Amino acid sequence: MKLREVGLNWDEFGKQDPLWAILTDPRYRGNRWDPDKFFETGRNQVQALMAEVDRLGVSIPRGRALDFGCGVGRLTQALCEHFDQCCGVDIAPSMLAQAERFNKFGSRCRYVHNEAGNLRLFPDNSFDFVFSLIVLQHVEAENAKEYIREFIRVLAPGGLVVFQTPSHPLSGDAGGRALPESAFRAEISTATHSLTVEVGSVQRLSVRVRNASTECWPGAENPSLFPIHLGNHWLGNDGVTVRVDDGRTQFRNDIHPGDEVELTLTVAAPRTPGAYLLELDMVQEGVAWFKDKGSQSCLVPVTVTAASSGCHHVVPVMEMHGIPKAETLRTIHEAGGKVLQAVEDNAATGWVSYRYFVAKPPTQAQDAAKPQEITLSPDSCAQSDAQSRGAKGSSRVPTAEQVIIEALNLHATAINVALMRIIALEERLKQARG
Repeated sequence: MKLREVGLNWDEFGKQDPLWAILTDPRYRGNRWDPDKFFETGRNQVQALMAEVDRLGVSIPRGRALDFGCGVGRLTQALCEHFDQCCGVDIAPSMLAQAERFNKFGSRCRYVHNEAGNLRLFPDNSFDFVFSLIVLQHVEAENAKEYIREFIRVLAPGGLVVFQTPSHPLSGDAGGRALPESAFRAEISTATHSLTVEVGSVQRLSVRVRNASTECWPGAENPSLFPIHLGNHWLGNDGVTVRVDDGRTQFRNDIHPGDEVELTLTVAAPRTPGAYLLELDMVQEGVAWFKDKGSQSCLVPVTVTAASSGCHHVVPVMEMHGIPKAETLRTIHEAGGKVLQAVEDNAATGWVSYRYFVAKPPTQAQDAAKPQEITLSPDSCAQSDAQSRGAKGSSRVPTAEQVIIEALNLHATAINVALMRIIALEERLKQARG
């Protein structure tokens, strides 16, 4: 799912059931979270986090903190108890509106909308602490890696980044619950040969599924950590996946070889008009989609049109993605970060997930601010504008102007941090006098 789609879906979550969308406990779905208990979970998590930072022997400035993917401010508010200034950034305006409503720290806490695939709204070295929990898993891996690079860029030297991201799905083999290879064979059909629907609208399809394998598929009456579902993907008209996860339907009884069942699958149309393919397939959660094992999926052409003047109920979608641990570590290293530890956690159900503690060595920014001897050759002066901007990974010597700008950026950041601390002290003095 592209970032624009991610933003639209999370904005819808913020309108419909914001607290549950952030902490998806089934007991509290349907706006059943008590706000006080909800925010208490944030305070407990941040308190445990800061204790872990102390255990690592890491001393970080308590000036400015960034909560990436802040939602309604569950963690941002908790961070305000440990830092002078806190900023929460999120992709969904509706979530940020709720965050403003729940803010108890006045000007010490601010919220910012950002729908870009970067954090360029913040200058280099802006924050002493950057935190992101159960957020990166909802964007595609390439987007998540770019955000990790940005975490390190905006982190001040001597600061700390802590973020969580899944690495890979739990293996069904580990618990002996994965279907044998021969079981991943299904025949899927639907009487719906094509559809024309409005953006974001909900459709219910009747789908016929036949077990074409030689193995029994366990139903809901035989619960498993890796259940079997009928599900769907959304593909562009060119066959490229635009949304991995959408609807799911489980069958109640076991389906034996040769048996057929009629299932109803609820799907939510993409939020952008265009021509799509709705791909129906079976999946063993945490193991594999049947198509990836050689089974045949079912494709339904769908035309998605702009919304009419009438209103319809939109069902938002929450995708799950991961970055293999080795890729995450490489991304951190290439961005100039130093991994203090990477610990496995249970933040992503059905996935092996890690929490990364990353420092930014002070010498990195200090070296950038030092005057450097610049050598300009006739060849370098003759480069085109495109070459002067440079491709990613270029190792050209920076110009004198670039070095000066970098040094000025560092001084501006230091001044900005000092001002923020002065504002925080003034706020505390006002509270003490009041």
